[in-house]
Amino acid sequence: MGTRASAWIVALVFLSAVPLSTSRAHADAEQDAAAEAQKAASALAERMKSTDDAIKKAALVEALKVHHPLVTAALARALSDADEGVRAAALVALVARTDLVAKKAAAVAVAARLERIAKKSEDYPERLKVIAALHDLAQPSSLRALAAETGIDVTSEELVARMHAIANLPSKDAIEEIIQFRASGRRRGGASEGPGQENRGKTARDAFAYAVGVDVGQDPDAMRAWWKEHEKGFDFSAAAERRAREGSGPKAKGPDGKGAKAPDPGTPPKAK
Repeated sequence: MGTRASAWIVALVFLSAVPLSTSRAHADAEQDAAAEAQKAASALAERMKSTDDAIKKAALVEALKVHHPLVTAALARALSDADEGVRAAALVALVARTDLVAKKAAAVAVAARLERIAKKSEDYPERLKVIAALHDLAQPSSLRALAAETGIDVTSEELVARMHAIANLPSKDAIEEIIQFRASGRRRGGASEGPGQENRGKTARDAFAYAVGVDVGQDPDAMRAWWKEHEKGFDFSAAAERRAREGSGPKAKGPDGKGAKAPDPGTPPKAK
């Protein structure tokens, strides 16, 4: 083999090795970065356990921007802290999760908190905040916790909050829960509805309109008929984008698509 041919072979071997070397360097750099992130997250999680309130609260503020699984898990534990301020800060930080995996983990933790404080009247202010957090996290796994307390012993304020949060879940089950909620409320009748719950029909109507973008009135049969027609092709992503644009209010179109609201057979006429 000539000298020139040997030189070409050496050059080719060298050039082919360069991409492999570069890939290994990138992989090593990514591995080092992941290790550093793990170390920092672990340290932050430990500070969140501190008995020094100042250190703990500073760590909670820092956790707003750190979405590592270790930090999310530490925030979930902080929801059970004896300090109300710590619980509130942890809730805010959990809602700030942006990664889908982190959002799912956060929603599971917040839903578990809701189930733990579902009954006691002294937990009412916190309960409303937790329900609002589940609305913002918008994970289908929250449905069971949100729908668990929608009976006649729940205040109108909490009922509206729960149904509003359910309406923001990108799930067929959530929409069917709203329809079922209205149907069961109509069967009970106005006389058996608890204090402050005379507007169960309006609550269901607003929730359904918020969820699907169409106001069909308070009649559960109308809701069921509309959903049966549109369920198969319903675009949950587009619905979520609409809700984000419009804000919290149910600014829905009428069933004719022109913005006119449907007749409201569920609202009794005013007494003369």
